[in-house]
Amino acid sequence: MASISELDSLQNTFNAAIDTIREELKANGLPELSTLSTVPHPYDEGSKLPSTKFYRARDTAIAALTRLDALIQDPYKRINQVVYGVYETAALDVAVKTGVVDALLEAPDVSRGLSLAELQSKLDVDAAKLAILLRLLASKGWFHETSEGVFAVTRPSLQLRNGSNGWKTVLTPGKPKVADSLYDMITHPQWKYSQNSKETAYQLAHNTDLIMFEHLYKYNADTAKLFANSIKALGDELTPGILEDFPWSNFEGRTIVDCGGGQGSMTLLLVPRLKETKFVIQDLAGPIELAKKNVEVMLPEAWKAGRITLEEHDFFTPQTQTGSDKVFIFRWVLHDWPDDEAVKILSGAAKGGGKGARVLIIEFVVIPGTVKPVESQTPLDDALPPYIPADYGQVSTIAHDMGAHMLAILNARERTLAEYESLVNRAGMKVVKLWNMRSSLSVIEVEVL
Repeated sequence: MASISELDSLQNTFNAAIDTIREELKANGLPELSTLSTVPHPYDEGSKLPSTKFYRARDTAIAALTRLDALIQDPYKRINQVVYGVYETAALDVAVKTGVVDALLEAPDVSRGLSLAELQSKLDVDAAKLAILLRLLASKGWFHETSEGVFAVTRPSLQLRNGSNGWKTVLTPGKPKVADSLYDMITHPQWKYSQNSKETAYQLAHNTDLIMFEHLYKYNADTAKLFANSIKALGDELTPGILEDFPWSNFEGRTIVDCGGGQGSMTLLLVPRLKETKFVIQDLAGPIELAKKNVEVMLPEAWKAGRITLEEHDFFTPQTQTGSDKVFIFRWVLHDWPDDEAVKILSGAAKGGGKGARVLIIEFVVIPGTVKPVESQTPLDDALPPYIPADYGQVSTIAHDMGAHMLAILNARERTLAEYESLVNRAGMKVVKLWNMRSSLSVIEVEVL
């Protein structure tokens, strides 16, 4: 290939992606994107998936833009942005908990917003202090200072409204506290090579010997509820692409076992799609009680017809659902556990199902962020533009952030496909296919040997 500078290549990639985004919006009869809009764009709603071309172009544009930032930004300033980035998290926390977004949405003129004095009167928060935090957030696109000292919502900040999925995510406390103990965990004389879920940054931060789940539910019931809500919110945002793009009809007529199914969220979405399929939701007693309430209310006909079974089950014990017709789903289960425990969980499903049974692992699959310049590209690399990381950089941040979080709270991790293949093989199974979809999550389809 002809030589081209990194700057020129990234510019070309970015421009081409933006052109595709513009064309897809027009082709689908959708409005232009605007950060200053005070109403969500149709693609902001989880119920409407973007077209595949739009989805890929958006990933490419974000990857190119992030790479351009790394290329042209002063390295010292980038370091400062990261180090002081903790205050963006803290400022979002303040904005959500004091009700800033909801107050701005109730303004007589939403596009103008409210003055700092009006916000102080309404929320009982010092206007001078609030100004510092709102200007920080405005610099990141979360708010818009329509005139000096007057702030309005932006389209991104609509996800911070009371009850929204973004709001639920911000409300979950504890991440900075645990993250602050990560260095001590990594360098701990006795723990540095440990895979024990009781020897993590979480134990150091909370001064406890209990595993995170036990400590959370025993001593922090309110936090546990917020934690559960944030997990459901993440599922609400990331699952639509899996529902639409994975060939669920391939398993029509079989029995799907939702292992560690929690409140039954995944089953609730699949039952209406697979009308000839039976479902089993397995989890511990507490989540199963919640699942029962959800099923009875949301799927009363399927429940009464016996298509849905609720079963109290610990996936570290022998699997009670047996037979090759079984399809075992593990959604956000394996990333909670170190390798040996993950193998034990998978082995239970393999022994229960037997030869021919399937396992669907729904997780973030980490892709090493390798970068190839133009001169090292081959015809097989055409789908990935030069200088764009294989994991699309910033696009994959959610997987890497979650990986660091799992490490800090459970000594667990998000894994690469090769790492999952290793676990699967140790459990007596083989990977059939990796399904990538319009979601940050992937489905690894596995067959029992």
